[in-house]
Amino acid sequence: MSATEEDITPDKAWFRLALMTHVLSKGLQAGSIVGTVVHVGHSLARKRQITPMSLGRGATVGAVVGFLGAGALGVVKMWRMDDDGLRDRVHRLEHNLGQNRVDVLAGMGGLTGAFLFSAYRFTGGQLAIRGRPAGWNATVLAGLSLGVGLGVLVHVATWPRARSEGPNKMLKEL
Repeated sequence: MSATEEDITPDKAWFRLALMTHVLSKGLQAGSIVGTVVHVGHSLARKRQITPMSLGRGATVGAVVGFLGAGALGVVKMWRMDDDGLRDRVHRLEHNLGQNRVDVLAGMGGLTGAFLFSAYRFTGGQLAIRGRPAGWNATVLAGLSLGVGLGVLVHVATWPRARSEGPNKMLKEL
């Protein structure tokens, strides 16, 4: 067996995949919220109309930026992490009720948003980007991104503070 085959065992590859999936989903979730907030601020400052599609577009741009940024940070962080630290982090993520709950709510919100935006367009409603009708892909992405952010906000609004485990340890390490 070569050195590279010994380095990447199926377990290690699974732990890396699990951690990167978590990191990328958090980037997408945070980006969709930040993108929406930035879009609202920008629209208010320029006195532009805020529509569901424009909110979705802001959320989509934020989600893409958050996804890519989190991916880059995740690669750097994992590069410096030893095997025991990787296993420990994945184990803690799997058993963290808050993390699992926010992921489920964000996923449900994303699917609901994509469905609602698509259903509105399918029934004859017109969703537009800068005055031009939006295509199906833009409609689905806008609903998905906006729904993910709303799912995270539902988690934050309904999660009891008594169950909160305090600040995230990973944030302190960065």
